[in-house]
Amino acid sequence: MRYLVVSDSHGDQRVLQQLVKKYSQHVDYFFCCGDSQLESDNPVWQVMINVCGNCDGNLFTKERIFNTTQDVIYLCHGDAFKTTLELSLHAKQNGANIALFGHTHVPFVNYNRSDDLLLVNPGSIARPRQMPAVKTYAIIETTPDKYQVCYYDEQGHCIDALSQCIKREIKEKKE
Repeated sequence: MRYLVVSDSHGDQRVLQQLVKKYSQHVDYFFCCGDSQLESDNPVWQVMINVCGNCDGNLFTKERIFNTTQDVIYLCHGDAFKTTLELSLHAKQNGANIALFGHTHVPFVNYNRSDDLLLVNPGSIARPRQMPAVKTYAIIETTPDKYQVCYYDEQGHCIDALSQCIKREIKEKKE
């Protein structure tokens, strides 16, 4: 499975449309982690699965659990959680193995081996806060054995320094 993840576009409809056009034949799902500042009837929501950010009013739901044939994805903006640990616990309580969030405008990836939980923040496609300030989105490729998280700049160039390949360690459940 391949997932494109974007967040914090802050009214830039053009960039979301470009991502959908560029990747429509190359990813299985599109996720937006909030602060799009677009109306709920925008055509981009026919393709992207989204949540409400702190700048979106109450146009969308605050969180989603989305089941693919391979993963259970917890999607939120992230502003409701004080720490990534709090977000992780909430995602695991909802049965997720991937948690996607935004809000900080800074790319972030972490894998908790003991819970087989991948956390990904794609950064911001409009207003980055990391240094150097690069507008980013992420593509996650999942297999039963690994997670490949690749970050890209607005022009679609891979940012190797941020990208990671993570070997999954799935524990057998004890009955």
